[in-house]
Amino acid sequence: MKKEFYGHGKLMLTGEYTVLDGATSLALRTRVGQRLIVTPSPDMEKALLWDSIDHSGNEWFWGVFSPAGDVMSATDMATSARLSSFLKVCIEKNPEFNIAGFTARVESEFDLSWGLGSSSSLIYTLARWAEVDPYDVLDGAFTGSGYDIAAAHPSRYNGLLYNRIDGNPQWEDVDFKPSYADDIYFVYSGQKQNSRDGIKAYRTLSSDKRRAVIPAIDEIGRKMLKAGSLSAFEECIDEHEKIMSSLIEIESIKTQKFQDFTTGSVKSLGAWGGDFYMATGKDAPEYFKSKGYDVIIPFASLIEK
Repeated sequence: MKKEFYGHGKLMLTGEYTVLDGATSLALRTRVGQRLIVTPSPDMEKALLWDSIDHSGNEWFWGVFSPAGDVMSATDMATSARLSSFLKVCIEKNPEFNIAGFTARVESEFDLSWGLGSSSSLIYTLARWAEVDPYDVLDGAFTGSGYDIAAAHPSRYNGLLYNRIDGNPQWEDVDFKPSYADDIYFVYSGQKQNSRDGIKAYRTLSSDKRRAVIPAIDEIGRKMLKAGSLSAFEECIDEHEKIMSSLIEIESIKTQKFQDFTTGSVKSLGAWGGDFYMATGKDAPEYFKSKGYDVIIPFASLIEK
C-alpha cells in the first residue's frame, strides 16, 4: 500500500546558537517542505530503492540499500552514507521496520541550496514511516538543537517557541501573523551555510558567557512574537543582533554588508551570516535587488498560513 509523509521546512527567527544551551527559539514553518512517498516494489524484494527529486522535478540522487540499511549502490556516496545512517537508526529503534521491497521517493518543494530543512524534514518523514521518534534518529545520526524537527511537524500554527532542556525537546505552537507581514522579506544570501561549523565555533566560547545571554534572548523571542508594530519588531531584530554580535565577536550582517540600508532592519537567520537574511521595510526588495540578490521572498509567500 502506498504511503505518504510530509514535513515542513523552517526558519529560525531568534535563538541561533543559544538554543543549544537551552534558550527559547522563535521559529516559523515554511509553506514548502518535503514529501516522502513509499510504494511496494516487487522488483526490489531484497533491497530499498531510494529516489530524490528536486523542486524542478529533476532526480538529484538515486541509491539502493540493503535490508540492514547498508549502501549497495548510489550516485553520491556522501548523500548515501548520511541516508544510510538515518535508516540504520530507524531499524535499530524499530527492529520490525522493514525497508526491503519498497521504493522511497523524496520530493522537495524548495531549492535544496536554500537551507530550509532538507535534512530535518527528511528525518521527520523517515521516522514517521519507521514509526520511531524522530529525535532518536536525529540524536543517533546528527547534531543540533532539533528545533527543525519540531518545525517539520504539520500544525495549524505557523510557528513555535522551542527549547531543549537536558536533552528533552519541548515546544509551544504559536501563530505569527503580524499586521505588518507585507513589510517582512526573506533574502537568500546565495550560499548554503554549514551549521555544524557554526556550532563548533560557538562551542569554543565559555559556557558562562553563552548562558549569560539566554534570559535576554528568551525575552526578545516573546517580544518579537507579540510585537504590534513594524518598529517594535525592528527593535527586537536590532537588539538580538547586538547581543549575538557581542557574544560571538563577529559584526552583525548589517554592519558587515548593508550599512547603507537605512530604512529597515536586517537579521541573519540560523547560522550567523546564514542561508537567509530577514529584512524589513517597503524599500527592502529594491535595495537588495540593487545589491545583486535575486531571491527576495515576501513573508506571505514563504511562511505557512
